[in-house]
Amino acid sequence: DYEISKEYIPPSAYKAAMTRGIPEIGDVLITTEAPMGNVAQINIEGLALAQRVIKYRCYPYEMLNDFLKHSMMAEYFQKELEAESTGSTVKGIKGSRLHLLNVMKPSILEQEKIVLGLAPVEAKIETEQSALAKYQQLKSGLMQDLLTGKVGVSMESLNMAS
Repeated sequence: DYEISKEYIPPSAYKAAMTRGIPEIGDVLITTEAPMGNVAQINIEGLALAQRVIKYRCYPYEMLNDFLKHSMMAEYFQKELEAESTGSTVKGIKGSRLHLLNVMKPSILEQEKIVLGLAPVEAKIETEQSALAKYQQLKSGLMQDLLTGKVGVSMESLNMAS
């Protein structure tokens, strides 16, 4: 969610800030702490990465970035990530340990089939999440109107609700 972090790096400082490589569309990201294990795939240019985020870019003849994303989101990987993490209050994992975790690596053809099979499900999830966000925003606005008295609540509507 690009809306959560709206920090800005001037274009003149961008390359210097991205010491671990310039992120590209398709790269896979994973958070290493607070929260640990969130996985995403870059779909915009000019993204700046913060601390506690590791970027992966696959060799396309070995593994597809789309497949890696799904593998890292899979229950087996998330359980291994949790098992290898440290900390009691805030769980985290060092990059050196993260790089040693196992991901399944079927043939490229099999990876393509899996990614294609998951695409409609992923699209449906995105549609539902977008609708949910709109409804949450609508609810928030309505609650604000009710709490500020902009919209009144009648006794009749309260009796119907109980």
